[in-house]
Amino acid sequence: MSKKIENLITGFDLLSQPKPKVTWLVDKKLPCGTLTALVGESCVGKSTFLRQLALSIITKKITFLGSQLNVKHGKVLYISTEDGRIATYNSLCKQLGYTDEMFDEHDMLIKNDPILHNIFFLFDHENIEYSIRTLLETHSLDLVIIDAYSDVYGEEMNQSNQVRKFLTEYTKLADEFAFTTIFMHHYGKSMRAKPKDRILGTAGFEQKMRSILSLEIKNNQTHLKVIKGNYIDKNDSDCIDIIELSDDLLFTKIASFDSGAERAPKRTKLDILLEDHREVLIEVQNGNLSYKDAIELLNDLGISVSEGTIGRALKRLEQQQ
Repeated sequence: MSKKIENLITGFDLLSQPKPKVTWLVDKKLPCGTLTALVGESCVGKSTFLRQLALSIITKKITFLGSQLNVKHGKVLYISTEDGRIATYNSLCKQLGYTDEMFDEHDMLIKNDPILHNIFFLFDHENIEYSIRTLLETHSLDLVIIDAYSDVYGEEMNQSNQVRKFLTEYTKLADEFAFTTIFMHHYGKSMRAKPKDRILGTAGFEQKMRSILSLEIKNNQTHLKVIKGNYIDKNDSDCIDIIELSDDLLFTKIASFDSGAERAPKRTKLDILLEDHREVLIEVQNGNLSYKDAIELLNDLGISVSEGTIGRALKRLEQQQ
């Protein structure tokens, strides 16, 4: 008698079922039951952003920074490996609008706020999968936030096979219990122009994510953008939201624009080099890159230039400095 292979189906079986529908925790940004990520440089407000998202879920708001928020359970697990109890305590008080009058002489909250029972914090990075599974035995979650990925993974981040194997276990958890997992992660020191290529570590991390959001400071503005979205069309992925952080540590969406339209005006190769690849020119200027190496790097980034163009760009760079 032949052995049965679990989860093996024919193409006929697959297409005979109703078409699977993508459901969203945050519309067109964070799909349910998947792995997602928030990336960016340090000090851009990633943890603040994630705490605000968590609070929006437990208070069952219907929107988050202008996007529809589809809360089912109103519960979140926040795994915090960078911010400890003191920093998290202070941030939560600000974001929830708690004033000194709401605490007694022992700094204890006077009135029991029921929403606080719906957000769980874990200030540790050991046995994360076990902790999630154990919590799921008694609580259904909308979101698991892992802040930060590098602490939880804890191994060599450039080993693609190991990274993918590690993340596969979290994929199974998210799929089995239909919650969204979002990893907070950092940009590396890469000079590549595409945000996805700047994510610290191997491409295996990016490949396992179904959606990746980025937070960046540009022209003194905080930009929120979907830099990878498996389930959204190009028009949605081209949209950039401008968000502003208030003194109470809450972001507000103040505008949005199309990134394609931003680049629509024609620019010369000199303009592109100086505006998009200034770091490469500075490396050549400082003697860290030869003209040949710079040309090869720029070719990888999708721009073909000659030594003469680089020379002219360097002269203009010197004039601007």
